[in-house]
Amino acid sequence: MSVLLEVRNITKTFGGLAAVQDLSLAVGKGEILGLIGPNGSGKTTFFNVISSFLPPDRGQVIFDGREITALKPHVVTSLGLARTFQHPKPLLELTATKTSALRPSCETAKARKRPKLPGKF
Repeated sequence: MSVLLEVRNITKTFGGLAAVQDLSLAVGKGEILGLIGPNGSGKTTFFNVISSFLPPDRGQVIFDGREITALKPHVVTSLGLARTFQHPKPLLELTATKTSALRPSCETAKARKRPKLPGKF
C-alpha cells in the first residue's frame, strides 16, 4: 500500500509547553486511522498542524508525495486534504447524509461570509 499522508517528527509548542512532540506517522491510501487521547493531549493541535492551520515548530507533513508543511490552509484543501470543525449547533434542516456531505470550500473570504447550504445530493 502506498503512503498518502506522512508526518515526520512534528513538534508544536505553546509558550514552552509541548502540545505535540516529535510525532511521526504514515497513513496509506485507503487506510483508516484513529487518533485517541485525553483532553489536552494534543490531538486538535496535531490536526491543525497537518492541515496548515498552525505551523509546526519542527517537522514535515507530506501529502500524496508533496511536502505541504509551509502551504496555506486553502492550498492544502485544494490538494485534497481537509479537516472539519466541531459545530456546537446541529444543522437541524439537513439529514445526516446531507450534513456529512458538507465539505470545505476554497472560496474568497467575502463569499464565505454568506451562508450556503448544499444543493441536490
